[in-house]
Formats: sequence, C-alpha cells, structure tokens
Amino acid sequence: MATTSGGSGAVARWVGDFLGLPPLQEAEFVPLGAAVVVSAATFIAGWVVWRSLRTWLEVIADRVAPGRDTDQLDTGRLAKGLGQALAAVLLSVVAAVGAWPPYAEFVFDIAITLVVGVAAYYLVAGAFGSRTVARAAAVVIAAVTISRRYDRLDALEESLDGISLTLGSVDVSLLDLLNFGAGALVLYAAFRVLARVARTVIRSRTTLDVSQRELAEKLTMILLSIVTIFLAIDLAGINTAALSIFSGTLGVGLGFGLQKVVSNFMAGIVLLSDRSVKPGDTIVIDTADVAGEVTKVGTRAVSVLTRDGKVHLIPNETLMTERVENWGYEQQRVRLRMAISVAIGSDYDLVQRLMVDAANAHERVLAQPVPRARITAVADNGVTHELRFWISDPEQGLGNVRSATYRRILDAFAEHEVLLSNPSVELTDPAAARPEPLAPHD
Repeated sequence: MATTSGGSGAVARWVGDFLGLPPLQEAEFVPLGAAVVVSAATFIAGWVVWRSLRTWLEVIADRVAPGRDTDQLDTGRLAKGLGQALAAVLLSVVAAVGAWPPYAEFVFDIAITLVVGVAAYYLVAGAFGSRTVARAAAVVIAAVTISRRYDRLDALEESLDGISLTLGSVDVSLLDLLNFGAGALVLYAAFRVLARVARTVIRSRTTLDVSQRELAEKLTMILLSIVTIFLAIDLAGINTAALSIFSGTLGVGLGFGLQKVVSNFMAGIVLLSDRSVKPGDTIVIDTADVAGEVTKVGTRAVSVLTRDGKVHLIPNETLMTERVENWGYEQQRVRLRMAISVAIGSDYDLVQRLMVDAANAHERVLAQPVPRARITAVADNGVTHELRFWISDPEQGLGNVRSATYRRILDAFAEHEVLLSNPSVELTDPAAARPEPLAPHD
C-alpha cells in the first residue's frame, strides 16, 4: 500500500509539474469550488437558452429565406451550438477577471475547452448535417483551444516547427503543414456553410422563376469558389506575381484544349439568363431525335427525360446552334393534328361532327380553342379529313391522346356506318400482261 501510495504521489507530482500546478496540499479549495460551480452553471445556462435561440434563428431564417426547406439547416443544433458558444465567451470573461489561483484557472481551462468542443460539434452538425465531420471538427478545435490557453503546450509547437523539409529555397516545417491543413479545413467549412446558406436563400425566393434561381445559384457558387481558391493561395504563401505569369500561359493552353467545355459552359449561362430553356419545359430536338421534359440545366449539358424513362444529356451548345421546339416557351398549349380518310360519297358533315365529338370526349382536350375538322385532301379512293385540337399538358404524352381519340372516332364511324377509304388497286388483264412469243427467224 505504501508503494502504491508513493507511486500515485509521484505521478501526481509529475502531472502537477508538467501543468505548472503547485502541490495539491497547497490548493485553495474555496476558489476551486467556485470555479467548478461557475463552470457547471454556465454550461447548464448554455443548454437552457438554446430554445430561445432556436426561436430567434427560425424568425431570422423565415425573413431571409421565406418558404425555405426546413431540412436544409438544422436550427435546433445551431441553437445548441450558439448557446454553448455564448457559455464559452462568458467563461472566458470570468476566467480573465480577477486573480484566480492555479487550480481554479486549470478548471476554467478544462471547462472552456469542453464547452468550445461541444459548441463546435453542434454548429458544424447543424450546418453540414454530418456527425462524423462534426466530431472531427470538435476534437481539432478543442485541441487548438487548450493549446492556446495553456502556454506550456507551446513546446510542442516548437518541436513541430523544428521538423522541416527543404524544397529549393523554401523551408516547410511540419507545423506549417498542420497550420495550412487547419486553415484549408476552415476555408472549406466556411465555403460549405456560405454555399448552403446562399442556396437556401436563393431557392426560397418565389419572385424568381426556376431558371433565374438556377442561374443565381451557379453564379454564386462560382464566385465563392474563386474567393476560396485565392484565399487558399494567400494562406499557402504562394507568390501571386509568378502565379499570374504561369496562369496566363496555362490559360492559353486550356483555351484550346477546353474550347468545347468553355463553349458549353457559356451556352448554359445564356440559356439560364434568357430562360429560353428551363427545367419543366418539354422540348423536341430533331437532330438528336430527342423529345422529353427538361429536368436540369447544368453548366455542361441539359438533362432531358423522355417518355421511355431514358435521360439524355444534350450539350448546351447544341441547344444554341440547332433547331429546338420548346412547347412551354411562351405558352404550354400544343395543337395536335389527326388525319383520317373516308370513302367518297360519305356524309362529310356527319364525319366531321363525329371527329369533333370524339375530341371533346377526351378529358385532356381543351374546350377553347374549340376542336375543328377540315377536309385536307381529295383522292380517287377517298376524302381525307384532319382533326385539330389543343392540349395544355404535352409533358403527359401525345400518343395516348391520339390513340384514345382514334378509338372513339372508329367506334363512332362503325355505329353510324361510315366507311373508311380503300387503297386504289389497279386491275390488269393477265393475258395482256403476258409477253408475246418471239417470231421465228426467217
């Protein structure tokens, strides 16, 4: 027991010496107890106020992004993170006020580190929705916090700074790499948060149509990406003057190699800005033999979903240079034409009335403009009538409307004994068609 007690005392003295703390017998327990109570009370207060903070965040989110998707940002976790962040600030202020004994300062250091880690976890989880990323961020930020508050850990930084690698005339230490990695992670996290907030705000703007929201979202992402790249270059300490010369040479080469990519990108920006083709439109591209609904206008291609369930990726440049039918550009209505030929001598007024009645019987056919039937061709074997009517939902298909209308027309013709035209057949005399025998040679 004496050996065990002596060993425990040696460990306690070593820990105290490493942390810069006096022996435990010299601890002032009243300030130490006050530090523990203040730390616990502040931590609990951070949990108490999170509901009020959540209501405040909901009000702000509704004002900034009305009609937003509630799944895009977890305001509950964000409120918990903000509550613990306020608790960390309050603890830092209390720890800085007055002269606290060493053990009380140590309690504040540990409490602030834990509260900052909890705040980082909930803030990152609320913004990104990933618990794995949130845990990693909490550990890293807590480690940085304790290293900044506890000066004795500066020796570790000096050790990491002493491990270096020479690249030409530049010395890169392990500490520099870690600082750059931490800075890059912070930049990436800030980019993701800003991009998510911008996307939420843009998508909630009901005053913008679909194409305008797509264009605003893509331009915002491009701007954020450019700013993040330049900040990363500055963080890495790269000479921007030399980089500008290199980027100019690289830009010329990429200009030739990526000409089609740039052309499709610019065509996509034009399509989104002039709203000639937007998600939800039904288009027909004759040269590509594609007809379907536009589901997405990307920076490189447009996604078109056909009635067969196939998705075609059409380059944006094709939509700018080829002939494209857009059934929903100015209006959603589309006129269909259906031709049918009846025998000569039929009651043509009856034929046209039956065709119009068949169109009016379909639920997708519009009452205005009214369906009409006209004689379009006369031949020796029959008279062709064309039925013309309008529908307002071409994305639901055209063949099904034609098929149902043809069925009704044929049933009506059979009921009223209207005969369809027969193809003309030319009858010839088989004997006349037989070749004559050759005359014998003289």
